[in-house]
Amino acid sequence: MPRTVLITEANGSLGLGFVQSFLASHPDYTLVATVRHTSPEADPNTAKLFRLIAKYNTRRVFVERLDLGHLAAVRAFTDTIIDRVSRGELPSISAVVCNAFAWSLNGQRRTGDGYEATF
Repeated sequence: MPRTVLITEANGSLGLGFVQSFLASHPDYTLVATVRHTSPEADPNTAKLFRLIAKYNTRRVFVERLDLGHLAAVRAFTDTIIDRVSRGELPSISAVVCNAFAWSLNGQRRTGDGYEATF
């Protein structure tokens, strides 16, 4: 049965390791890899992600924009994923890997919605 796994912040150091291991171990799964910036020209970590994905020659990886600092964006992304699964564009979601984190050593930071960002 086809399945989809979604990972947040797929272009971070831990995310890249997960993506590499996942693609090597589960070639029959679909991966939705979320990043804040989808342009490899604008974000060197996203460029690393695209180079990594290219090594596996798969069409089952989707790199999608998701800014977890804005709850409206999270809701819109969720609605889009639900719609894609409902239409059969994506297999059902079997796992969500919550990989995103923020850590500020220079005082408290807030999201665009005003929530404290360190967790």
